[in-house]
Amino acid sequence: MRLRSLLALILALALATPLVFAEEVLKPTKAQSAMRKAMKKVPSNQKAAESKRRSIEYLEAWKASGRTPTPTDTYALAQFRQSAGEPVQAAREFRTVQTNEGVKEKTQDYAASAEAALLLDPTVRSAFGKEELGRCAERLGKYADAMASNPGRAKNRTTLMKLLARVHEAGGNAEAAHDLRMQIVKGDPKSLSALAGPIMQAILMSSHAKGGYDALRTKAAGVLKTLRDQQAAIVAEKTKKFDKSMAKLKASNPDALDADGKLKKTSSRGMSPDEKAVYTDTRSLATAQGVLDKLAEHEKPLALLGKPAADWTTEKAFGDVASLADLKGKVTILDFWATWPDYNNLPVMRDLMKAYGEKGLTIVGLTTTASVVYATRYDADEDMRSKMEPGARLYYAARLATESAPADESKAIYDEKQYREIELQAIEEFAKNHELTWPLVMIAKDDPAAKYGQSTWPHLVVLDKEGTVRFLYAGMASRDKEAVVAKLKAVVEALLAE
Repeated sequence: MRLRSLLALILALALATPLVFAEEVLKPTKAQSAMRKAMKKVPSNQKAAESKRRSIEYLEAWKASGRTPTPTDTYALAQFRQSAGEPVQAAREFRTVQTNEGVKEKTQDYAASAEAALLLDPTVRSAFGKEELGRCAERLGKYADAMASNPGRAKNRTTLMKLLARVHEAGGNAEAAHDLRMQIVKGDPKSLSALAGPIMQAILMSSHAKGGYDALRTKAAGVLKTLRDQQAAIVAEKTKKFDKSMAKLKASNPDALDADGKLKKTSSRGMSPDEKAVYTDTRSLATAQGVLDKLAEHEKPLALLGKPAADWTTEKAFGDVASLADLKGKVTILDFWATWPDYNNLPVMRDLMKAYGEKGLTIVGLTTTASVVYATRYDADEDMRSKMEPGARLYYAARLATESAPADESKAIYDEKQYREIELQAIEEFAKNHELTWPLVMIAKDDPAAKYGQSTWPHLVVLDKEGTVRFLYAGMASRDKEAVVAKLKAVVEALLAE
């Protein structure tokens, strides 16, 4: 214990020691490299603070040196400013790098993406102003178009365009974001798996008004057909490649396949070239087919809009709500929550309850049996972070044995009845720790996906006073997602006024 304390003291002293920059290391690019190397030895929970401290000290040393930065230096200095907590100045410097002919194209591309990423920060956006933000987005769009003539910059261009779509969204230009994402998918089919969700989510968020759901479904159906046709072409191409590899293996080594026509070997180690080709093509085809199959899931929530919500199957109620009947006449947010993801929705739910709770809004947290239950998760809950014990992050209240665990170990650590008791207790403790003032309900495990079109955690479903589904949102609704929070408030206010 003494040794651990001594090591902690030595580390604390080392981190607190002012940095001294040698003439050579003072060069921004070399200083960046040196800092990255030094940061590898810093504990993960101290990296952000230590990076900021080192960056501030370096910038002070650079300023004192009186040097004039080269174009390449400007890019490294912008990175230091970003780490030092000067995002607005960093964004401006990243912008100058993009137009400087003395900088390599690759560095210019990185600078463009860095500026776009910074524009997602509300502080940076407010500094530039709404009109200037639009001009920034337009300029970055032209930069991305200019990159299109060079195939070697395709990857960097896709990265920039993805960020730019989010910038459009943050600026309230949902149509521009949608068009850009569709353009990305068309030019880079591999990006479909990552962008299908945001594309369909944006369509879902575009309306909640009565009578507008049929038009919304028609638009979504058209978009899904475009995405499906494109992915089907990819699946067909990969199927041909797989068939060719399989035919070659059957001719060269038929004994490599079992009675069902599958590879006997399950690891690529020790495989012949023909076996490896089948192994690789099998996995590639399965991935492509998986993307195609998943597209169908996006139709499920769309079908729920404007329809009466289905009741859930209550396993245990924590509060005064056990079924939909208890919510009659109230505008309700069904918050499909869990203790295991980074649950940044909690602060937003608190905000909504404070703003609209007395006006008729009700929130119900619906959850299901988990494989892991976190009784404490303060690090993901900004309102509760100050209550976290020093050095604590989270702890497992219970863990369900997985199929990968040895059979005897599974039997030893998992008893269904005992686990259930621990899990229910953990949920009560979680609610208390996080000061959840709204009712929670443990429901049947299959209900979220089957009855509410849920494909990810968290998942929000908003009901009007008649119990009709009027709005859905899949994923995190954290405070930094301004467009999502603004939409939620607009939906709640409109439904309360009906």
